[in-house]
Amino acid sequence: MTQARVLWRRLDAPGHDACRLTRVAAGWRLEGSAVSLESGVPARLDYRVTCDRGWRSQRGQVRGWFGERAVVLTVVRDAGGWTVNGERAAGLEDCVDLDFGFTPATNLLPIRRLHCRSERQPSRRLHGLTSRQARWSLYRNAMSGERRTPSGTRPRASGTPDLST
Repeated sequence: MTQARVLWRRLDAPGHDACRLTRVAAGWRLEGSAVSLESGVPARLDYRVTCDRGWRSQRGQVRGWFGERAVVLTVVRDAGGWTVNGERAAGLEDCVDLDFGFTPATNLLPIRRLHCRSERQPSRRLHGLTSRQARWSLYRNAMSGERRTPSGTRPRASGTPDLST
């Protein structure tokens, strides 16, 4: 059952992002599409993150294009940590969140988890997907709120969606 739907308009560059949050048997699914113009390059990225009932990211996918380049990314948590497109990502074992830097939607995940009684400390975030010239990479960061768009600026969005459940 869909809990919320949201449409953001970027303020720092041309672009929009639409997403929805759905409750599923195992927890939550956040999915959407971001369309933007980054440094003069058009991009369309469809994304999906699934979380367990405690709002811990379990799987993320991004599909789309950035200019002429196809983007296909699958990130999965398993007993050994994280895999990226099927390959083990060393050093990220204690990361909890997927934060795709091109959308404000993934900020919801650690915010919702802070409301869970079982976790009171900020967690390490697999801080996302960033790009330079459409070369995508994952990197680790503390839950600091520091985010950059692919062009190196901070993303801003208009609207104040209510994604409470």
